[in-house]
Amino acid sequence: MLLLLLLCPTTVLSTFLSTLFLYIGALEASRTLHKTLLRRVLHAPLTSFFDITPVGRVLNRFSKDIDTTDSDLPATLRAWITLRY
Repeated sequence: MLLLLLLCPTTVLSTFLSTLFLYIGALEASRTLHKTLLRRVLHAPLTSFFDITPVGRVLNRFSKDIDTTDSDLPATLRAWITLRY
């Protein structure tokens, strides 16, 4: 019985910490993705990229990529880690 009393809080704490680190990692991945996308777009040759690509498409791509990283990546990684271990 004592073993169960010790095991339960340990499991809760480890689950909380792993989820916290997972979401912090996903936030950092999102931040890195945004910086990289912005840097690449701003350093693209003006005569070729912005003449061909409408501004709305660029904004849509930014928002879609960041939204996917923010919402889907943490849940997918959490499911993969749970199934893996």
